[in-house]
Amino acid sequence: MSKSRGVAATSDGIAKIKARMAQREKKEGQPGKTGKNCWTQEYLATQARVSLDTVKRCLKGIAIDESCMIAILKALNLELAEIIEIQKSDPEPPPQPDDINWHQICESRLDAYKQRFLTNPLTAGNPLDFYVPLGLVEPKREQQKRLKDEVNPEEGSRFYQLPETEITKTYTEPNQFFEEVLRQGNSKTKGQRLAIIGEPGAGKTTLLYQISRWILQENLGYPILIRLAEVNQPLRQFLTQNWLPDATGSLTEVSSEWVSAFEKLITGGKVWLLLDAVDEMGITSPLATINQQLTEGWMQGLRVLLTCRLNVWETEKNALRDFDVYRNLDFNSQQIQEFIEQYFRDPTQSQELLKQLKEPNQNRVNDLIKNPLRLALLCRTWKRGQK
Repeated sequence: MSKSRGVAATSDGIAKIKARMAQREKKEGQPGKTGKNCWTQEYLATQARVSLDTVKRCLKGIAIDESCMIAILKALNLELAEIIEIQKSDPEPPPQPDDINWHQICESRLDAYKQRFLTNPLTAGNPLDFYVPLGLVEPKREQQKRLKDEVNPEEGSRFYQLPETEITKTYTEPNQFFEEVLRQGNSKTKGQRLAIIGEPGAGKTTLLYQISRWILQENLGYPILIRLAEVNQPLRQFLTQNWLPDATGSLTEVSSEWVSAFEKLITGGKVWLLLDAVDEMGITSPLATINQQLTEGWMQGLRVLLTCRLNVWETEKNALRDFDVYRNLDFNSQQIQEFIEQYFRDPTQSQELLKQLKEPNQNRVNDLIKNPLRLALLCRTWKRGQK
């Protein structure tokens, strides 16, 4: 337990205390032994709930416990700064590189990220725990390619299936992707360069956050999760000039010790850079720009995961030829059911909705809700209609 510091009243402070005691009147029926109605030392001790000896020492300029001094001054309606000389404490020495708790820093930044970007009004009050399956995307052979206009309107979700690619492997459970690709590095890039693509609302941001938490939980390194819409400078500069000051709580430039420690962390291969929503950067050729920046200096030593919408990836997919590309897959019927059952606290509501979805005329709706965002919209609409 930390010990409260001792503080002493200055000569001016003592004079102010005595002057205030002389101005104050006791409550009726409480005159002192001398018959005076002004505050005495005994009366001050009673009002401040400290000992008489403490009051006497205070009025002699002897150091007393800070909390007792505050109690005395509060009783007299005085401020501590008026009574004592507040010494400016020497600034704490900057932390040494080996003393910085990067785990705690990354955890705090992830908490802030979740609060800003994953507090979804569609699931407010019902935080859902779900995993969107992934598929490894690879080019098709020429004779296997199809055109998008072949899609049946009843199967509109197939429009988002990339005609020139195929899913060569699926990861239906989070542990499968996390263990095989992230921990063991079973991919062409050894898990060093990964891209997750998907249509809007497919769960890319949620998955990137889940990966960040898992990395930290498993002590595999230090995840830095960044929303690229907020980045308006090269990533290398952003990390040292924006992310690092925010992480350390610095209002000015961070010390050279912090920068040195951060660069040591990066060059040691312990940092995972998770870049969310490349499509939101608001620049021409965002994927090519990011890929170029990742080849510069110590950025090459980072393990990188990024997310991007399908349409942007299709336009620039050659820019990520050095990445393993995975796609958020549609929910299957079992996952849709589990999502709905999680969403509603009242089983009656969830079962009634599931019953309606099994009606023969609901094919289009069932196809639409393979997307997590559209499924959440349906659940919210249904819940409001039941009130």
